[in-house]
Amino acid sequence: MRAVATKRPKEDGLLLFRRSNPHHNLLQKEREPHCFRSSVACLSGANGYCIESMINREIATLQSSLLPSEFCSMKAARKTLISEELRQRFSKAKNVLVLSGAGVSAESGVPTFRGGGDSAVWKEMPFSVISSAEMVERDLPEVWEWFNYRRGVLATLKPNSAHEAIARWQDRFDHFTLVTQNIDGLHQAAGSREVIELHGSIWRARCCDCDARHNIRDLKFDNGVPACFDCGGHLRPDVVLFGEMLPAGAFELAAMKAESCELCFVAGTSAVVYPAASIPEIARAAGAYVVEVNPELTPLSDLCDEVLPGKAGEILPLFEK
Repeated sequence: MRAVATKRPKEDGLLLFRRSNPHHNLLQKEREPHCFRSSVACLSGANGYCIESMINREIATLQSSLLPSEFCSMKAARKTLISEELRQRFSKAKNVLVLSGAGVSAESGVPTFRGGGDSAVWKEMPFSVISSAEMVERDLPEVWEWFNYRRGVLATLKPNSAHEAIARWQDRFDHFTLVTQNIDGLHQAAGSREVIELHGSIWRARCCDCDARHNIRDLKFDNGVPACFDCGGHLRPDVVLFGEMLPAGAFELAAMKAESCELCFVAGTSAVVYPAASIPEIARAAGAYVVEVNPELTPLSDLCDEVLPGKAGEILPLFEK
């Protein structure tokens, strides 16, 4: 299944939250005091951010100038973003799914490399060129040089509090599924097991001839193309590149888990790359309570039952307190 990026248009300058529940069709302008619900109508500010998001950014900016007691008060205020209903659902849930995106890894310092538009990220080439299936066929040594650089950047980075909280959740619930769009391996470094990697892993290589997969975390090579340990063929990074399909069975397994979960968290993703973005849609259609955790609104926001504005590393650990 091919990954596709899509965008939803704004409606008359408003970013609207709607409930999918047919009993809540009317838009409401009031905001509930404890959380941002999907029935909120959010006005965009002059800089393109919603009012709630602007407030959240201002809070973050002011933290360094606060006294300890004031900072504690602000932490308490942030904690109240989690509604009592959501806390109850979290405490009673038996089947939970988390979809994580680039925003979670960015909190550990992982660069996105996207640069926006056609901005060059490597030797005057944009991300969509150097990280493409076409480039693998045309210049595999150059692709490896790019990915070796990326692995070098990632090697010094550590999991953050979001990765660690998610890793703890797997032992809290009877059934827990972690689906990630990230290729950096930080979830596994934090202790997560059986992670469904929709876009592969930068720490694995795949043989172009026999399709064998090999762990290359400790493999050192600076130039050229590594050889398959099994057949001697050329290895390539085991990640989903532009113009390629998702790994066989990965999305299907994630979709099946989404259909059976009762609580679905979407953390740190812009929700514009499909089919990954359809995972919470599948969960919502099957009756799951969907929660988005992200600093900014996304095309998914109006589908969610609750939207918690902020960084995953700040919000997810609050569920355990």
